[in-house]
Amino acid sequence: MTTIRSNSGWLLLSLLSLLPLAFWYSIEPMSVRFATRSTTLQSLGQVTGLVGIAMFASTIVLSSRLAFLEDYFGGLNKIYVAHHVFGSLALVLLLFHPIALAAQYMTFSSRSAALLLLPSADWVIDYGIVALLAMILFIVLTLFVRLPYHVWEFSHRLLGPAFFLATLHCFTIRSDISRDATLRTYVLLLSIVAMAVYLCRAALGRWLVSRFEYRVESVRELNDRAIHIKMKPTGRPTTFLAGQFVFVDFHQPGISAETHPYSIASTPGETGLELVVRSLGDYTSRLKGLRPGALARIEGPFGRFTYHRYRNKDQIWIAGGIGITPFMSMVRTLKNSGYNVDMYYGANSLDEAVFLDDLLGLSGNGANFRVIPFLADVHGFLTAAKVEEMSGGLHRKDIFLCGPPVMVRNLVKQFLQRGVPANRIHSDEFALR
Repeated sequence: MTTIRSNSGWLLLSLLSLLPLAFWYSIEPMSVRFATRSTTLQSLGQVTGLVGIAMFASTIVLSSRLAFLEDYFGGLNKIYVAHHVFGSLALVLLLFHPIALAAQYMTFSSRSAALLLLPSADWVIDYGIVALLAMILFIVLTLFVRLPYHVWEFSHRLLGPAFFLATLHCFTIRSDISRDATLRTYVLLLSIVAMAVYLCRAALGRWLVSRFEYRVESVRELNDRAIHIKMKPTGRPTTFLAGQFVFVDFHQPGISAETHPYSIASTPGETGLELVVRSLGDYTSRLKGLRPGALARIEGPFGRFTYHRYRNKDQIWIAGGIGITPFMSMVRTLKNSGYNVDMYYGANSLDEAVFLDDLLGLSGNGANFRVIPFLADVHGFLTAAKVEEMSGGLHRKDIFLCGPPVMVRNLVKQFLQRGVPANRIHSDEFALR
């Protein structure tokens, strides 16, 4: 049941995106819409435009960190996957929309076709052109340019203005939307929901998005690549489940107030909050300069990477490098839980296995789990075959993975090849953390 519900978001958004086709189909007979080459190209342009704008609306909603959606996609990381897929499909469809219409114009006037694709004095068309160019820029930056996280986050804010212009284009140009009340009402409702969600996040987020205020208590370097941050709440603390993560922005002179996601290392129920931050760029490197007393604003928690959501009590956990962070929170709740866990802690070398001593201490505390260090400079890279051998098989065991995306993807592929069902493999890639 959990798996079915976790995938229902894909089905729902697909249906909402394709529903305009049903209204479009009822407006005019297909024999008329596809009677000639010109009407066929026009119809293709209409179809791609309608589905494209609906998928664009879905993309806006998926980018807004609505916590309740996690249950329907299986976690925020899976929502971001859907956001990427729907955004890419929306771009392809919206690109084809003017191309098909221009091809229709080509049947009687090449000049009219060219003018349709170029900015002009006709703002009704220009709304659509500017929106499309903004979306192309956003997709190119997202897919082909490795941006600093704060620039990547800012680029997502361009989606709102681009969608607003696309909506203006839909409702000011003569089309099936303007001549059919049902289709017009549906597209209008989608647009209102998407813009409302966007404005609540981008313009009114300071007041409408729930955040918790903490103060930095201590900052400790674990090694040259990671730091451990302890914080205490100044008021009401956030509550979380083992394995979840939060979005944090720190406020201290010399450190920009960027918002980044970090896994929680502390135990649920504790008043304080512990984070482990890996140095991935200029911003995270500067966090080494955090001082006690610095203000931190917390949004969350997010994520469904929690072992007790699954009934299977025989589990295998695999952490790569700083991907150990969510497992630290999970391990501390294992005692007397009835779960039996083999945890593989992969690192390049012993000095990178920063929590190994803590884990070895906890493993002898009646927690029903064993820690298996797997150091690349000694054992080579961890494989599914090695896990199967060392854990006495994979049958009826749930597998949790957190670490570098390349490691996670490779191991997921290997486990699938060894017959582990996809619904028993749970991953938490931290590409943005």
